[in-house]
Amino acid sequence: QLHLVISNGGGRNIQIKSITLIVERDNQQISSLQAQSYLQLPSDDNAILLTPFRIKLVEEWGHSINFFAHLSREEEKQLREHRSALRNNILSKRVGKSESEIVEADDGYIKPLTDFFDNKFVWKPGEYRLHLSISADPGSANVSRSYRFTLFESDRDTLTQHVDGYKYGEGIYFPSSNYIGINLGIKED
Repeated sequence: QLHLVISNGGGRNIQIKSITLIVERDNQQISSLQAQSYLQLPSDDNAILLTPFRIKLVEEWGHSINFFAHLSREEEKQLREHRSALRNNILSKRVGKSESEIVEADDGYIKPLTDFFDNKFVWKPGEYRLHLSISADPGSANVSRSYRFTLFESDRDTLTQHVDGYKYGEGIYFPSSNYIGINLGIKED
């Protein structure tokens, strides 16, 4: 998630068509992330789908934008199957238990999800470069900027702790407030 403010200081209205982040570590691209949704207000819990939008002359548009890496069709299918299997395993164990009682999924349902996480997790400690590209109409309004940030071991550890809740279904089939994320200070390159 990135808070972004786009100003139109040009001579006419513009349309923002897409926003992309390319993430590099050690001069190697590790991820390409597309802006998919945004928070209309900072206090919002639910994001709104990001579609092409217009910015009138001398106006600003500023929101927190959510970027996601695309999964292949096969990866998306596998992930949905693993999530469903975990949910069904937990629900079958909840029969006869109170609403507040927590149950754990069997390891055989957790492992495919943690393996998927491990396979997709790219955030290792180190120096990163972030390339932001905004595609607009007219093309003369296109913008590209580069930033840098450092990810520390403690940041990686915070992010990898998310899998700890998988055994309860946290972040798999219901949202979890335990996923606090990390705040990174980025500097223009």
